[in-house]
Amino acid sequence: MRQALLRLFFTAALCAVLFACAASAETRALLIGCDRFLTQPNTAPSSRNNVAEFLAVLRAGGDAPTRAVTRVDSVTSAEALAEAAAEAFDGSRAEDVCLFYLSTHGLWNQRNEPAETRFLLSDGEVEGSVTAGELRAMLDPIPGTKVLILDACHAGAVLGKGIYKPFDNVFTGEHYKVLCSSGGAEESWFWSGAADTSAASAGADGAHGEDGEDGENGEKSVENAENASGEGSLLAAGQGYFTAAICRALNPQDACPGDLNRDGRVTLAEMKRYLRAHHGESTVQVYPEEDSFCLYLRGAAESSPEIPANRVSDVSFESGALSVAQPEMTFGFTVRRWSRVAYRTVFRRDGRWDWEDADFLYDTLESGPKPDSRAGWCSPGYKERRFLLTPDSDAGGYVLLQVLTLEDDGTMRVAASTVVCITPEDADPDLNILIADGFDPEAREELTMVIQHRCPCELTVTVEDALGRAVRRLATLQPTRPEQLYPDGSAFTWNGRDDRGETAPAGWYRVRVRASAGGKNYSYVSRSVELRAAPGALAEDWDDLPEDVLPAESRESNEGGESGKTPEA
Repeated sequence: MRQALLRLFFTAALCAVLFACAASAETRALLIGCDRFLTQPNTAPSSRNNVAEFLAVLRAGGDAPTRAVTRVDSVTSAEALAEAAAEAFDGSRAEDVCLFYLSTHGLWNQRNEPAETRFLLSDGEVEGSVTAGELRAMLDPIPGTKVLILDACHAGAVLGKGIYKPFDNVFTGEHYKVLCSSGGAEESWFWSGAADTSAASAGADGAHGEDGEDGENGEKSVENAENASGEGSLLAAGQGYFTAAICRALNPQDACPGDLNRDGRVTLAEMKRYLRAHHGESTVQVYPEEDSFCLYLRGAAESSPEIPANRVSDVSFESGALSVAQPEMTFGFTVRRWSRVAYRTVFRRDGRWDWEDADFLYDTLESGPKPDSRAGWCSPGYKERRFLLTPDSDAGGYVLLQVLTLEDDGTMRVAASTVVCITPEDADPDLNILIADGFDPEAREELTMVIQHRCPCELTVTVEDALGRAVRRLATLQPTRPEQLYPDGSAFTWNGRDDRGETAPAGWYRVRVRASAGGKNYSYVSRSVELRAAPGALAEDWDDLPEDVLPAESRESNEGGESGKTPEA
């Protein structure tokens, strides 16, 4: 009994120290939103609403900013942005947190040298931009941990993630934590209530490249929908899907669902896991991977009455891929009070989400009396639903499933969304792995890779040492999702740690991937890559290494495959 009390005492003391340390550090925030542009479509009021709602959530947290500066449609150049950063982060100390949030159009062209991401800064009359490199240069001199949250197309390119090449991360280093709404090749979607809508339709403006070159530089894409019953626009407001998902994750009225282990803290790793599971419109990227940095401290619900609780919570989607032969999707959710619920399914066609032909359906399974005659009413309690998501062809595909709620003012909000992977019955994914040459975890570098697969499938990804022993499992039967890579592919990152969370020894490693599709398995092994460290600190004695894992300059002959693929029965 005494030992149990002592353990309890020390646990409570440790928690008190952790929270005291967190409380002693101050958070300063700079939130930038741009809605009006000269060279790209206007997004009003989405970025303005992004800034307002995210600021409200920040202020409701246990580590609310001591200073928060917001700028909407008023920053038009990198110089003006630097002035806003100097104002927001003035007085920052080494132990403090400087949070930078940006909602705007993101542009990226991998054919440029260097291939650098640009974020537009505009007030509708004057338009400039800031590159990722310029942004780092203005943040580097500021003391403290810099937390960047970027809601823009191609944002992941600043981390070298979600792109084929280059793999460079502009923000490598101990003082940066970065959360991006999308991979480097992806669009970051938002909805806007300002644009016209047509009955029973959902439309979207796609990505456009600079100088008319489609598909290289992207814009945030506008998507609108209207009640199929002719009731009027469901989108009286607007917001980015990514920012809305962050606000749901941190909502104190819903007990902060992004706090996955319920310890009162939302870490960067938890935020990525939550968003990957509940935000399907784009593929969230982070740096560093699996990082325990506290992104947000839970606040008390009673301290933030202005933030409404979500009508629908605890949405859980069936894990694993569907197949062309069995395309039924099961999911569940909890209705907290009488609410109108609807669903939207958006198929992936020609490399893009086909918003124009999306299906919008009210929930019609509720029985018994309802508050009024409008469609979609669901009573409080747990609900389970099934959807038949039949793809266009036997080649399978991807479907975006959104669970929607309709507010009293007619505004539509997303309760959760997910990407559904539907695998073909008979298709060879034709696996390939594009991977960097090496990396140094001690310098806070990460190993980035793209696993190419020419059809939807489930991936199991394992890092092996030079002797073929499993070091780290990165994914187990993980359904693929569209990341707008051509040819199709999935981005993965290894931070250099083994399955125990310890940094792996320096040496040579390979990545083994197994793809499951159509009841068959296919495997592929990458070429060798180097986990670098101090000279002489290799993981194995070089005499024990198989010849084909050594770098080319260390071999007597450069012949013999460094990688290969094998179909399995």
